[in-house]
Amino acid sequence: MLTNAKFLIAGTALSAAIAAPIAAQAVTTSEDYALEIQVTPESGAAVAATIPAEAEFTVETCLEAVDWCRVSYNGAQGWVQKATLDVNFDRVSVTRYDWSNARVIAVIKADEEADVVVDPAYTPVLAYARANPVSPVERELVIESGAVIPQDVLLYEVPESAYRYVPVNDQLVVVEPATRQVVYVEAY
Repeated sequence: MLTNAKFLIAGTALSAAIAAPIAAQAVTTSEDYALEIQVTPESGAAVAATIPAEAEFTVETCLEAVDWCRVSYNGAQGWVQKATLDVNFDRVSVTRYDWSNARVIAVIKADEEADVVVDPAYTPVLAYARANPVSPVERELVIESGAVIPQDVLLYEVPESAYRYVPVNDQLVVVEPATRQVVYVEAY
């Protein structure tokens, strides 16, 4: 069993936790048990990493209708069964999973108690981007609302959304695809 549920409030995660309407939660494994992170959310899947006893890790999102949550630990990401977690699930996003393509495809429920108001149209884009991380573009670009992303920068699609996203350096950028104009930026 996991103990010490709390909000992630350390280092660079502080800015992401404050800016994000969907709260990731930091939790600590028990002193007696390690926890295996699986590559996909299914019994018998390959193990991506093992979280040792008394180690802190982050619960990012949980799946709709099945008991799996996406977690990250020390650079590794993957899935654990929800029953192994001691977390305030009211503060964790719920997402839909595309089993045929092995990826999160939509946000079903986001944190309703967030301190920062984000346009609801951007919330699914941000949650999808966090659940499906890609390598950031490492370039000197002016990233602010209204800026235009160059044509040679790949924008990532989000199912059932009019917006695209791209991580640039240490920022997650939501873009209006027709004009490639930045509509929202937060720490990545």
